[in-house]
Amino acid sequence: MSYNIADLNVAFFRHKFSGTRPEEDVRKLWNQRKVGLHWGEKYSTDPSDYDNSTAQSEIQRLNDFGERGVIIAAYYGNDYDIHSDEMLIGVVPPGSKPVGEDVGDSIFKTLSMDDEMIHVVSFKDHPVLSAVRPQGHSLCRWKAAEDQVRAVVREGQLPAEVGSLSSEQLEVACNEFLRVQFEGYFPTLPVGRTLRDVDIVGGTASERILAQVTQESDTNKLESKIQRLRNYADENARLVLFGPAEYEPKTKDSIDYIAVEEVFDTLYSDKSHGRKMLDRMLNPA
Repeated sequence: MSYNIADLNVAFFRHKFSGTRPEEDVRKLWNQRKVGLHWGEKYSTDPSDYDNSTAQSEIQRLNDFGERGVIIAAYYGNDYDIHSDEMLIGVVPPGSKPVGEDVGDSIFKTLSMDDEMIHVVSFKDHPVLSAVRPQGHSLCRWKAAEDQVRAVVREGQLPAEVGSLSSEQLEVACNEFLRVQFEGYFPTLPVGRTLRDVDIVGGTASERILAQVTQESDTNKLESKIQRLRNYADENARLVLFGPAEYEPKTKDSIDYIAVEEVFDTLYSDKSHGRKMLDRMLNPA
């Protein structure tokens, strides 16, 4: 292997077959360990040969990923039952060039993954990879699952630290922390993005608890989150902002600020429950 995995970005690739192509076409790309874009019956991989602006953008990105190399998590089950519960994670080596080729009756612009770096990943074993898939994109950087994807490629485990959790997993952990810290706590809405500025809605018999969860390191943005969270204040509501310890904001009156590191450490110290939950999140397989 003539490249360093640590130097490569992580990308997500969703194949959009529209349910109109034979399953054999899907199987061909999967079995040959290729990712591909359609965008008309042209063999060209030059973006300027396409009139559609989205086609130009995606084909340019395909060229960029090939030139720089990329760790790619590819999903093939968008319109079919086959491979709907799994994905391929592999590496497109630096210096790769897209190729226009026939896939069934259509022409796809494809990139090949390194045969020695292929991993078939089940969503059953790695549910977070299903939960945080980008919406709508055919191919894009995948920062939300970067650590998890890198761990699969390394065939290693994520370190037991709060930074290894995805944003969705951190929200679940913070909700569990509230259960541990507040006797009789219960959630009243699903965790995550129920309200625009609130990730967790719950309470106890005596108060409502509204919480925002972030790993934002920009102090100004943290202050903005506090101001928006403060809009939910009333005499029966406890407002909580979970954020990084080193960026604790100064103007947090009426807001309980809890470091996400404290959340992780508190749960991880509970060997009977919290640690098992976090271990399963970090290394589910």
